[in-house]
Amino acid sequence: MTRLAYIRTWTYVTHRSDWTDNPIEWQDRARLIEDRLSDCLHNRLSERFVDKRAAYLSRRLKETKNLIASVKDDGMVLVEGEEVGQLEGFTFHPTVADGEDKAPILAAARRGLPDEIERRVRAFVASADPAFRLGLDGVIKWREAYVARLVKGDSVYAPRAELVSSDLLSNDQTQRMNKRLVMFIATHVEKILGSLVALEAPDVALVQSAQPQLETNPATVKTSINDKAIENSALERLDAEKPDAKTLVNNAADSSLTSMNVRTDTQNAASSEVGSKETQVALSGAAKGIAFILFERLGSVPTAEVVHLIRTMQENDKPRLARLGLRFGVETVYMPELLKPAQIDLRSLLFALSNGQFYDGTPPPAGRVAIDQIADVPDAYWLAVGYRRLGQRVMRVDMVERVAMLVRTAARGGHFKITEDMLSLAGATREQMGQMLLDLNCVVVGEEASEDPEKPPLQIFERKRKARPLQGDRADSENKRTGTRGKKGQNGQNRNFKFGDKPRPKQKRQTEKQPDPNSPFAVL
Repeated sequence: MTRLAYIRTWTYVTHRSDWTDNPIEWQDRARLIEDRLSDCLHNRLSERFVDKRAAYLSRRLKETKNLIASVKDDGMVLVEGEEVGQLEGFTFHPTVADGEDKAPILAAARRGLPDEIERRVRAFVASADPAFRLGLDGVIKWREAYVARLVKGDSVYAPRAELVSSDLLSNDQTQRMNKRLVMFIATHVEKILGSLVALEAPDVALVQSAQPQLETNPATVKTSINDKAIENSALERLDAEKPDAKTLVNNAADSSLTSMNVRTDTQNAASSEVGSKETQVALSGAAKGIAFILFERLGSVPTAEVVHLIRTMQENDKPRLARLGLRFGVETVYMPELLKPAQIDLRSLLFALSNGQFYDGTPPPAGRVAIDQIADVPDAYWLAVGYRRLGQRVMRVDMVERVAMLVRTAARGGHFKITEDMLSLAGATREQMGQMLLDLNCVVVGEEASEDPEKPPLQIFERKRKARPLQGDRADSENKRTGTRGKKGQNGQNRNFKFGDKPRPKQKRQTEKQPDPNSPFAVL
């Protein structure tokens, strides 16, 4: 524009005949330069504001209805050889800004991409589970393209997937993709949290885990095959011989089949007997309640919240629950199998979807057993992912049990101080450890001067004593746990003594009367 303004100034000068010696020549030269600058300006403005692709595609749409569309490996969409946009998954992103020139490009893409979209939908439905990737934010990617997002569903373990909005997908294609996503979610949850999902019906899980896997004996199979081969060869040889011998071979074969049937019936009877024994064995109501609470809480629950159920369990309930993966700690009832990174990530996602809120800085980094407390994250979240908040620290539940064991050992002698083992295991400072001990049922009873005068005094702790149940309540809970009733004798005492228990001392008999001194037998 500046050059054009300068040359127009020169054009004005050349038109003043008295200002130049040869005005006609200078006028022609100025007009030529101005024409060249105008053409250049026109081309620059056309490149900036006029899309030749839109004009070309618009003309092609008028000439023919079938446009040739193709997609490169990187997702670049070509219509009639022109780059019109990027196809990410099932969403088309035009490469032009919004405006009147965008309409013909979108029309060309919609009319040229149906075959490519249908091919991708078929590949999507036929893809195996490893082709999908579920992120910590609930985003589902297929071939590294964002295709869906998880939202709250009918239950904690069944979130619902919402496909990204796309004008290129038909209703039938959307339904087919939704069915595949439902299968992927169910399979993924079962694969990662299968032992936790089984706690919804613990009796069924116990029976399934106890079913005997009948293994076929290779020697028996080999023997039966050899017997069959010998039998066939014998029959072929005896075709030309006496019929009596052939009859003997047939009788021998019948006896062999009878013995095989007997062995099969014996195996079936043994398996049915084992199955009937497992069916007869069932968990008590208290054990089922604990299993279902863990199912609802995503695999962790404080022991104090289920201690009333633990006291009423039967003797064989704990081994059966242990077979299902439960571990009864002093502080927490949890499942060690769910403390792996993949399980923690999925539990975190399911909790966030169920409560409708994601928390920054969660879940904890893989392999970290203790981190600092994150603001605005509730204790229920940490428990759902297998962690416990103690003071200003968040620690994995299995490490909480180890720290609690050190505290109980130190508290046996009464008062105790924070040791280096506690600090090393918890990965905390003395101030943080002091706050953690307060959440581990300990109280500060005093202070002791530190050896270094510049350091703060050392706190002295004492563990709170839990109130023990009365003798009668303890006996009642023992009877409920063992499923027996206490037999009472004549004095109303419980006669259910265990082997090795010392009998209660009997009351002393009343003092015998002294002999009468006036009696003639007193001297004796």
